Amino acid sequence: MKEKYFNFLDALRESGQTNMFGAGPFLQRAFGLERHEAKDIVLEWMSTYGERKARQSNTTTTVVETST
Repeated sequence: MKEKYFNFLDALRESGQTNMFGAGPFLQRAFGLERHEAKDIVLEWMSTYGERKARQSNTTTTVVETST
C-alpha cells in the first residue's frame, strides 16, 4: 500500500515543487491522510530512498553502442 505514496513522493521530488521536508501536506491533500500518517510515510520514504533507488538502478539495463 505504501508503494502508491512512495511513487507520489518520488514524483513530487522530481517535480521540485517543494523541499521534501515539506511533503507531508502534499500527501495529506492528495490522499486524505491525517498529519501524523503523512509525517510517518514521509519519514519512511526518506529513510528508504537510497535503498529503493539502488534497487531500481540494479534492475535497469543500459545498452551502449560502440563503433569499431
